[in-house]
Amino acid sequence: MTEILKVDNLHKSFGKHEVIKGISFSLNQGEICGFIGPNGAGKSTTFKLLASLLIPDFGTIVINGFNLHSQREKALSNLSCSIEAPGLYTELSGYDNLSLIGKLRNCKKEDIIKAADFTGIGAALKRKVGSYSMGMKQRLILAMCILPKPKLLLLDEPTNGLDPTGVLEFRETLKQIVIQQNTTVLISSHILGELDKVCNRFLFIKDGKLVNDAYRSKDISYRYRLATNNNLLALSLLLQLPETELVSQVGNELEITFNTDEALTKALSLLVSEKLLIKNITAITNSSEEEYRSIFYG
Repeated sequence: MTEILKVDNLHKSFGKHEVIKGISFSLNQGEICGFIGPNGAGKSTTFKLLASLLIPDFGTIVINGFNLHSQREKALSNLSCSIEAPGLYTELSGYDNLSLIGKLRNCKKEDIIKAADFTGIGAALKRKVGSYSMGMKQRLILAMCILPKPKLLLLDEPTNGLDPTGVLEFRETLKQIVIQQNTTVLISSHILGELDKVCNRFLFIKDGKLVNDAYRSKDISYRYRLATNNNLLALSLLLQLPETELVSQVGNELEITFNTDEALTKALSLLVSEKLLIKNITAITNSSEEEYRSIFYG
């Protein structure tokens, strides 16, 4: 598997305050990695170091084989990032904003149109950005990021300000970017439930140090315990769903494993349509939120 990012023994201090304390990790091609930690843990500083907006005191960063210190231009040509709500030219159209990035990154006009279509900007591409909703601005920022087809994409709180529909659309778009462009993504967000739905790996940072590196299979399984007024019938019905991987009886409950997060809603609708009474349902999937609670709250 191709290594896209390698960080080795990274340190950064501001005055006498050491913010990043010897971070080391690597990311492979196609990974979507959630970067998780409380405020002040060092997430934003790490992102700025990776984007060469800050210079480390010690340590190395290698992007797609290029050292960020000694081969800066080549390393950055493989990177796109959205950190701390990047500025947009509100008096220019969406197309003009994309064109500015395109000129800097040697992109063609057809690449601009393709990036806009891919992120769902549509007819808004010709309008001034000042008229955009928050969701449309986030689409434009994402289009600007994927325009040069980067090997590594850094996204800092990309769903801030989005409504539920916008969050869902962003999630699906990000998955398609990884599939179609084979991009590696490092994403920071306080909405841990959203990271669970899109990431296959999680890095946890606390007080400037990485404290956990958790992998999740690309074929994510979602496990629940369910009790109904007729578990035998429920078991038979659940086994008919293609999203069901396994159903077993555990005491007075059924333990169910699905292969998609949407399967639970489909399963509950099926059971209700068959007049079954759902007495109890409990998620038993290990989530980033559970891991977060374990790490930061003991």
